[in-house]
Amino acid sequence: LMPLGDIQARDGRKWRLEDAASVVRASQPKGIDMVVDYNHQTDLVGKTGHQAPAAGWIKKLMVRADGIWAAVEWTTKAREHLSAREFRYISPVFLFDKKTGAVQRILRAALTNDPAIHLKALASQDNDEEDKMEELLIALAALLGLPEDADQEKAIAAIKDLVEQSATT
Repeated sequence: LMPLGDIQARDGRKWRLEDAASVVRASQPKGIDMVVDYNHQTDLVGKTGHQAPAAGWIKKLMVRADGIWAAVEWTTKAREHLSAREFRYISPVFLFDKKTGAVQRILRAALTNDPAIHLKALASQDNDEEDKMEELLIALAALLGLPEDADQEKAIAAIKDLVEQSATT
């Protein structure tokens, strides 16, 4: 959701996320999930009069070594958009100190195709995970003496056989 350290927007704006833990503490409202909308419509609804439907709900913010991550409960429609790669990026909405640029609090986020901050595309993450799982399955098949095109069921059956064999010896 937000990288640690210096952050530069594509349009030149600059911020800094130094104390991710305090930002997370300040950001999680009591008893209400933060919205993830489409194209920042929550922020534009007063100007446009258009609805601002939720794409998902941020259930939890987490501090990781590279920044702040969000556990999002996506709506069915948003999952479909992401799966079809119709929306690829997430863009946080946050408060910051106007003098120092220090990020103070995350308010919400949006699915967009024109993000201000350089973040990895959400729509590519599923494919990356699938690629990693495919590589793992190929490596497991090789270790088990199975052909490279062995499927998950064959790999699991071979592992069960090995476990049973080691239990009887």
